Amino acid sequence: MVTTITNGLLTPREAAKLLKISKCSTYRWIKRGWLPKVTMPNGTFRIPRVVVDRILLGKK
Repeated sequence: MVTTITNGLLTPREAAKLLKISKCSTYRWIKRGWLPKVTMPNGTFRIPRVVVDRILLGKK
């Protein structure tokens, strides 16, 4: 499978892999407001890579 990162945005699956959480947890974090989302024109959404990087560095 090829992973494409567009404009610094990650799919929920890509974010989950980097954060070492399940894809379901990624959706839960979004619902709780812990992860912001960017809605794409086709209705799907992405997570900013910079946010994931900050979490990985222990910053909020």
